[in-house]
Amino acid sequence: MEQADKQGNPDQAVFYPVSTRKLALMSMFSYLLYLHFWFFANWYYLKRKAGLRVCPFWRSLVLVAFTYPLFHLIADRMEEAGLEPGFRPGRQALLFLLIQYFSMLLPGFLKLFCLFGILAVLPVQAAVNRLNGHLAPGAAPNARFTRLNRLMVLASGLLFGLAALRGLLEALPGTVE
Repeated sequence: MEQADKQGNPDQAVFYPVSTRKLALMSMFSYLLYLHFWFFANWYYLKRKAGLRVCPFWRSLVLVAFTYPLFHLIADRMEEAGLEPGFRPGRQALLFLLIQYFSMLLPGFLKLFCLFGILAVLPVQAAVNRLNGHLAPGAAPNARFTRLNRLMVLASGLLFGLAALRGLLEALPGTVE
C-alpha cells in the first residue's frame, strides 16, 4: 500500500507516467521493445482521456509513422496547459527516425546504434512528466522496476553478452565463419 502511495495514481495522468530513467534503461535493455510499449501506453491514454479514435496497438506497431503525431499532441497539450514543452516535436521525431533508419544501414553489431534513439524520446517524456505533475499532481512517474522489468533486463543482458562474445570470436583470426 505504501508503494502505491509513492507512485501516485496513474489513472489521473494525462499521458503515460514513467520516469525518464526507467524509460531509458528499459528501452535500452529490451532493445527498444519497451519503447513500443511506451508508444502504446501514450496512445492508449490519449484514446481514454482525450477520446481520440485511434488504435494504440497499430500506432505502436508502426511507430515510425506515428512518432511525429504523438510528439506533436504532447507538445500541444503542454501549450494548452500553459507550459513550455521544452522540445520541438518535429526535431525530436526526425532525430528518432534518422537514428533508427541509419542504424539499419550499419553492419552487424553496429546495428545496436538504434538504441540511441531513446535519447530523442527522453525530452518528450520529461515534458510528459511535467505536464502530468501540473494537471494531475497525484500521478507520479513510475520509477519502480518490477520483477518482470528486472527479468527482462537480465535476459537481454545475457543475450547482449552472448552476442558480444560471438562477435569477438568471429573477429579472432583462424575462426570459421
